[in-house]
Amino acid sequence: MLKAAGFAISQNGSSHNFAVARYTSSCVLDTSFSRDGKTQIDFGSCCQSANKVLLQSDGKIIAVGYANTESSDSDFLLARLNPRGSLDPTFGVRGRVRTSFGDLNGGANGAALQSDGKIVAVGFQATFSNQWSNFALARYLDGQ
Repeated sequence: MLKAAGFAISQNGSSHNFAVARYTSSCVLDTSFSRDGKTQIDFGSCCQSANKVLLQSDGKIIAVGYANTESSDSDFLLARLNPRGSLDPTFGVRGRVRTSFGDLNGGANGAALQSDGKIVAVGFQATFSNQWSNFALARYLDGQ
């Protein structure tokens, strides 16, 4: 099974959502995942992009990325999908977690699963004018 993440643009081009797709070993969309092999996740802001996909031992999928908000900050975003592609309501708020580092621009570029199942997301934070930036790290205790 192959997984891919990124973003999907709305028909009118006004917003981007997380996009996750699952492919079979033959490199065709896996229709057992969200009926057509792909799904979108909306966090309610303008521009969202998934940068990393993790597969948990129970088959659930974690998508990690960022959202640019209409204000001066952007956030780490995580979503957990059930093996069939629906959001897992036991994770965060209705399957989604958003982490703000205050009034800073930034986002998650990568992630890993610890041996105990906790999620570690890595990325950056910067001033809105990008005068400086720092490494950012967050560890999640099962969607908290």
